[in-house]
Amino acid sequence: MSIFGLSSNGLASSAYKNLSRAQTSLTDNISRLASGLRITKTADNSAGANISVRMGSQVSDMAQTNRNTQDYLRNVGGDRYEE
Repeated sequence: MSIFGLSSNGLASSAYKNLSRAQTSLTDNISRLASGLRITKTADNSAGANISVRMGSQVSDMAQTNRNTQDYLRNVGGDRYEE
């Protein structure tokens, strides 16, 4: 025991640090499995995450363009162009 009544246990500290790392890794893996996605956060694959965000934006833009075109055709052509 030290002067202040506390003892330091290096092995316990090391074991705790390793346990914390294992817990974090397990949590990340469970998150990946539960989501069903290959990329669950940017740290997994930053380039892939960037591409995914850009593609999602492009899909949204195309969907809006499609809606705008349908609205235009409905206004200009009447019922002839409705699906």
